[in-house]
Amino acid sequence: MASISPRKRSASWNFQLAVMLALILGPFLLFVAAILVHKARSPAHVNAPANRQNLSSSVEGDEDPVFDNSIVIAEGHEAVRQHCAPCHSLLLVAQNRNSRDGWAALIDWMQETQNLWDLGEQEPVILDYLAAHYGPRPQSRRPNLNLEAIQWYPLFSENR
Repeated sequence: MASISPRKRSASWNFQLAVMLALILGPFLLFVAAILVHKARSPAHVNAPANRQNLSSSVEGDEDPVFDNSIVIAEGHEAVRQHCAPCHSLLLVAQNRNSRDGWAALIDWMQETQNLWDLGEQEPVILDYLAAHYGPRPQSRRPNLNLEAIQWYPLFSENR
């Protein structure tokens, strides 16, 4: 039986080590590259303070609401951002509708069960904002069809 020289064993070991490193580090390097590409393609204006100021200054006098990442920019939106966004997405606020009392009950529930801090003098500002921009809608869906008022027609003729 021929023995492998230390030099050949070393070259074989180096090749195996290189293959193992490529298998381990390859996916990690691809992941890092994907993150860098994603950040490079994301809009730079999303979190720019200058754009927030420009948007909020354009609200007065406009009929259509102006949005900042998900919520209407109006008086009180910074208080909502400051107190709501640390715990959950502002989209959660925007997708819900409630009366002022309903929002107050929800805030009380979050304080009792979700460790929401005391909002202090900001609570009326937040409630005014939520009630004004995310209050209940008068009709959230179309009315039911009046089946008696529909003129039905036969799908098949009787001569068949």
